Amino acid sequence: TYWAIVSGAPPKERGKIEKRIAEDPRRPGRVVISKNGKDAVTHYRILERFVDFTLVELRPVTGRSHQLRVHLQWLGCPIATDPDYGGRQALYLSEFKPDFRLDEDEREYPFISRPSLHAVALEIEHPISGEPLRFEAELPKDFRTFLRILRSYRPYGEVIDVGEKTD
Repeated sequence: TYWAIVSGAPPKERGKIEKRIAEDPRRPGRVVISKNGKDAVTHYRILERFVDFTLVELRPVTGRSHQLRVHLQWLGCPIATDPDYGGRQALYLSEFKPDFRLDEDEREYPFISRPSLHAVALEIEHPISGEPLRFEAELPKDFRTFLRILRSYRPYGEVIDVGEKTD
């Protein structure tokens, strides 16, 4: 299970993306949607809406490299900070906070400059016993900061289901 902060919003509250993906011949290390690619399936649901952004939960059925990133791009709501797949390079507080000011000798740094995508939980089978194992990871500081900024400066007023992991 992954969480992503995307630009825009998916067309429906929840859905399934079934689009084949293949390596991009023009951009090594990246993938594209391709009818000749490998099967790739991702389930998504909206967790929280903001003005211009959405927090989305993603559950990949297949585990293709860059699958979530290219599927979200195809859906029209790329990961907010993912320049390889339609997002921005980085985001700055000055873009959100109307009264943001810097002193003359100060420089602004981005509050997030990596893809706003996080594996909140991974589930695997124990290799010997076959028991299901679940590993959870807290949201990183930059991701939490992004959510806090969105809730402060771009609230939409609709929380759908964010669970316990957003503090």
